[in-house]
Amino acid sequence: MKSRFVVTVSSLAIAAVATFASLQIAAPIRADSTTMKASTAAQNHRTNSAVLNTLSHIQLQCSVGGGGDVAATVRVFNQTPGTIPAGKLVSWTVIKEGTTAKQKGSMTLPTSLQPNQSAFVGSTIILSQQVCTASVAL
Repeated sequence: MKSRFVVTVSSLAIAAVATFASLQIAAPIRADSTTMKASTAAQNHRTNSAVLNTLSHIQLQCSVGGGGDVAATVRVFNQTPGTIPAGKLVSWTVIKEGTTAKQKGSMTLPTSLQPNQSAFVGSTIILSQQVCTASVAL
């Protein structure tokens, strides 16, 4: 008799495992009687800081629309279950697919962004084949 197991893993669990796997444990600092000699802890600090920086941002859905002849609007959508408070910095990037054209922007939210609501965060001059990404700093 053959048995078969099916394991389902959510993308959130995969992201969490990948994030924790990429964190390096800082090595202890060794000291002798004349000088302090640091092992790789200082080098790992840069790597750990980069990983923690990515954890301090929440990815938001982003869309480009309402395009005119000169510019199109950039909006973000709060797909999270919580309210994003006013005063948080939202950063966005729009690229033109298949090219190196890129435009970035950021805006401080003037009002709180409730779950399942969207907010205008800027304009882009990239009018076709847009790929938009956005995040908010925690």
